Amino acid sequence: MNSKSFSERLLSSKLPVILLAVIISMLLGAILISISGGSAPAAYRQLFLTPFTTHSATGDMLSTITPLLIIAIGVSVAQHGGLTNLGGNGQVVMGGIAMALVATSPAAEALGPLIWIPGFLCAFLFGALWGMIAGAFKAYIHSSEIIVSLLLNYIAAQIISYLLRGPMMAQGVTVPESELVPEAAHMPTLMANTSANAGIFFAFGLLVIYGVFMYKTRTGYKIRTLGYSEKAAKYGGVEKSKYDVLLMAVSGGIVGLAGGMEVLGGQYRLVEGIANNMGFTGVVVALVGLLQPVGIALAAVFMAVLTVGSKYMQIMSKVPVALKDVLEALMVLFILWGFSLNLKRRRIKEGN
Repeated sequence: MNSKSFSERLLSSKLPVILLAVIISMLLGAILISISGGSAPAAYRQLFLTPFTTHSATGDMLSTITPLLIIAIGVSVAQHGGLTNLGGNGQVVMGGIAMALVATSPAAEALGPLIWIPGFLCAFLFGALWGMIAGAFKAYIHSSEIIVSLLLNYIAAQIISYLLRGPMMAQGVTVPESELVPEAAHMPTLMANTSANAGIFFAFGLLVIYGVFMYKTRTGYKIRTLGYSEKAAKYGGVEKSKYDVLLMAVSGGIVGLAGGMEVLGGQYRLVEGIANNMGFTGVVVALVGLLQPVGIALAAVFMAVLTVGSKYMQIMSKVPVALKDVLEALMVLFILWGFSLNLKRRRIKEGN
């Protein structure tokens, strides 16, 4: 997976920025806990230890790692090409809709696990369509893919709301949700009485493919060149407009797989809250992981610990689960600030 490239990243100025951003965010979080009357040591103990010491929490952590990894991979593909995909929530929703349509069809019971093939293919295509829209606006209308992909999240939310209150609503229920996926089509469970499932192996397999493609193939090199310098990419024969559409489509398609996985291994049906704001957390994972396979894996574990641990922290230490969102926001803020300072310093140095 190009260990030399990862080592070079470790020695660069980016890793210290990320570590410092995490430390500062945790310190500020501790101050907020103390101001609210809680005990920061006790809260952080629940936050970071419970996911590894409690059976149900460990299972929740493993199941949370899966979508975060998949989403971060999709985000990283776009980011390597100089694009920012903030439409993860919408793409997860579209992938979930596609998987639910396939996995609750009459053929699902008979096909069992074989239904995964058309299900994941449709989840990819639905997510790719949602990403491609933002890419096309970027390429041909010169609109910001950040704004377009972000707005598409709200459209996807309205689509799923309509479907679950109309044509896809399960019979005999009073809440908006689809029919259950047949048990034969469920992802195999890894830990009894938990949501941990074999989807995590799919996610890590996808991470390996991402690493090989992005760092060992000619196309991956072109994509990284485009993200580093448009002029260099153009000189190498890379057509930016075509890559903008293609990269956003592939990015959205990969993120859509996370929605499909949630239907098969998390919710076992389509529900309105299937995205659960994971699209934005996946961006944090990609950013903290420096778009590198090993870094993404470590960041996904870290963010999964925060996500799961915060729930138990609220129960045991009475610290609101919203602290997790605050920590995420602070980390992104300090990381971006640190990166911008490094960029300014480099430009000043090159100017001299």
